[in-house]
Amino acid sequence: MTRRRDHRRGAATGRSGHVTLVAMRWGLSLAALVGSLAVAELSLRLFSPESPFARPPASDTIDPYATNPYIVTHRPGLQQFIPGSTYRAERPSYVVDYEINARGLRGPEIGPKTDSRLVVLGDSIPEGHGVAFEETFVSELDRTLDAGGWSVVSAAMQGGSPLHYAANLPRTLGLDPDAVLLVLYENDLWDDRTNESKYFGLPLRDVETGSRLWGLARRSFMPRTEGPLEKRIRTNRDTELPPTKPDPISPIVVGAEQFQLQWNMSQAYLDVLADELEEREVPLLVAVFALGTLVPRMPEAHGLHALALERHARAWSARRNLPFLSLFEVTEAALRELPWERVLIPNDGHPTAEMHHRLAVTLEPWLRTNLH
Repeated sequence: MTRRRDHRRGAATGRSGHVTLVAMRWGLSLAALVGSLAVAELSLRLFSPESPFARPPASDTIDPYATNPYIVTHRPGLQQFIPGSTYRAERPSYVVDYEINARGLRGPEIGPKTDSRLVVLGDSIPEGHGVAFEETFVSELDRTLDAGGWSVVSAAMQGGSPLHYAANLPRTLGLDPDAVLLVLYENDLWDDRTNESKYFGLPLRDVETGSRLWGLARRSFMPRTEGPLEKRIRTNRDTELPPTKPDPISPIVVGAEQFQLQWNMSQAYLDVLADELEEREVPLLVAVFALGTLVPRMPEAHGLHALALERHARAWSARRNLPFLSLFEVTEAALRELPWERVLIPNDGHPTAEMHHRLAVTLEPWLRTNLH
């Protein structure tokens, strides 16, 4: 009997030892795998040329209408500033310093959220082309809305358009917005066509700071798959437009025979943005800025195009029950009351600091009414 018990005890001990040995082997294999992945991740961070977050070039003075070395282009985000960049944009009519924060956005660093946050989407208008960031209407709104418990963060990017806003939704949501203000501009349809034409030729890069190894695996897989947004981009890109005569003075104008079709294509990107924000219960507010018909030497077709954009954006906002504000009146009032050089930067066409102030004064009460 004693001999049998000893035999069973020895068998149990043997099984226990075997299990322990197997567990040790699995543990060592797992540790080796984790170590290998860590080494691969470190190597990619040190040597991978694919990251858009490479060290920014040394600070320099550039022509903002030439190729900007402080901007990277990539798919899916189209383009963004390199985080940490500093440079000076200089033209005969202005000299402006740019400071890009760690999020790759123009403006100060974005700290932990201590109050409600309004994120502003738009192109070079809200980005503040040609003026100091402190003089932009976004920066002024941040100061004036502070008393109401709101901070305002700019996610505007030169060359932005509805496609850009839809493609960069993860970055926008990463800012943890409590509301989003979308500022549309009269060249948005033209910019969407430009962005669609180059989209699939852009390199695949990661737009967020995460695992570089996971990004490499994702990039290897992405070329063989297309999500709903990329399928829409491809469909829009391949859509034939009715012939129209380009305007030699105002090339951003979309002819009447093309406008409805081009608006429908851009509206699909706006719907992507609005649907996602609605699902997350983040209010979306829409404003339209345009130069209208009063700018000197601007052809009538330009004004008609701007008015058509305003009407369609207003109707789209109404269908989606979104607060809407047209900034036409404040722009045209400024052009009637002031020399146009005080409204628009000479030989450039972007709003001056004085015009940014007027936009902020117009937007503030409307935002206070619609932000809850």
